[in-house]
Amino acid sequence: RFKLRGYLKRMLINIVGGLLVGTGGLMGFIKAGSYMSLSTGIIFALVVFIAAKKMGESTSYTEKKKGAQTLFGIWIALAAVMAYRLIVTGKIMPAGVVLLLSLVFGSYNFLKLSG
Repeated sequence: RFKLRGYLKRMLINIVGGLLVGTGGLMGFIKAGSYMSLSTGIIFALVVFIAAKKMGESTSYTEKKKGAQTLFGIWIALAAVMAYRLIVTGKIMPAGVVLLLSLVFGSYNFLKLSG
């Protein structure tokens, strides 16, 4: 039976998170015609994909750890932006949902870094 290990598993989990945020940006565009949602969702997803791919392809522990730190920073940056948007707009959708999602993925990466 095939079993995902360590950094490969973390890479795939982060890619799923990137896909969720990218899909959310597409939904914002479809529902509200928001080019800002579309562009930021796609850009964020691409940045996560690139960082996760680099982490998965790295052969040294140091490089893998740098990739994990980068992913943690990316998710926390998104959480900060969405927290600000939630405070300003008071709307749970999409800011509150993306805030929660980014905190979950950021926490996951933090726990993996420290453990």
